[in-house]
Amino acid sequence: KGESVLLHRSGHKFSGTLFTPPGNLRSVGSAEMKQSLFGSALSYEDIIDSPFTWSQQAIVGTEDMDGTPCQILESKPGKGHTSSYSGVKSWVDSRRLVPLRIEKYDSSGKVIRRINTTRVLLEGGDSLPIDLKVYGPGGSVTHITGSRLKRGVSYADTEFTPEGLKQLNAPPGSGSSE
Repeated sequence: KGESVLLHRSGHKFSGTLFTPPGNLRSVGSAEMKQSLFGSALSYEDIIDSPFTWSQQAIVGTEDMDGTPCQILESKPGKGHTSSYSGVKSWVDSRRLVPLRIEKYDSSGKVIRRINTTRVLLEGGDSLPIDLKVYGPGGSVTHITGSRLKRGVSYADTEFTPEGLKQLNAPPGSGSSE
């Protein structure tokens, strides 16, 4: 569709710009971070916030995910961090150090969103989760495929501006413009 979004975080404040062709730009504010990203089961907040950087981290158990031993990491926002989630649990493959499942919880302990890694790519010694299945609120499900994932692609600073979104082109071979 050619839609794109530029998200920014500064401390507790989230902001962004949504581009919709042919040339429409719309601001996305902190109050909209819980909204769906392009109609998917992911929210803007899921893209920009990283529970792995939260101040409260603890290994709370181990479990096999489809025969793969995982450590369960529990993350909580802690003081000085704003999130719509009260906590996140990640089932991390102990060998490849890739999250195979991520569950995000509300303040009552209910799972709001579950993200399962369905395929991992080994590239250059790094393991990358490239296919995801996201279960969101209301039974929504989104499959994300990174089969044409490109690493080492350079973008100019100007492309990370609202006006730059209008001019942004996908890297060759990515399938976005083919």
